[in-house]
Amino acid sequence: TNTHDPEDLGYMVIAADATDTNGTIDFETDKTGDVVRGYSDAHIIESFTNTYTAAPLVVSSQVAMDGVEGSWPMLDAVTTTQITVYVDEDQTLDTERSHTTEDYFYVTFSEAGSLTLRDQTFLENPVTVTLQNSYTNPIVVTAPYFTNDLRSPASIRVYDVTGSTFT
Repeated sequence: TNTHDPEDLGYMVIAADATDTNGTIDFETDKTGDVVRGYSDAHIIESFTNTYTAAPLVVSSQVAMDGVEGSWPMLDAVTTTQITVYVDEDQTLDTERSHTTEDYFYVTFSEAGSLTLRDQTFLENPVTVTLQNSYTNPIVVTAPYFTNDLRSPASIRVYDVTGSTFT
């Protein structure tokens, strides 16, 4: 069939280019621009704004899906000053792993901590999420945290991002 079971989706929304602290946890957000390429291509290095004493925890998300082949955001290396990123292309249409450019968002955290979560299940049809707060140029980082349909993983596409909603 051409349907996919509903998926549980985790998402985080933080203002773009933000650097702040939540108590003792320093964090920052950034967007690479449409420059991140595939595994077989040159990987992109992004420098952090914050100074970290240890490699930060990084949550990342591919923002768009350019071209006809699927891809997923990958971290190649994380240090105290930078990350190296690429997208890994699926091999459904062919076996090469080169890929056109993609936008890539990431959030870094200086250490582990607690975040308030809101649970929401998404169906196959697009769902518009209304945020509890309003943001200027928000970054939306998404990831499925449970795959209900074990035949194929969910591919998450976020679009129509505004200061208070995304689809």
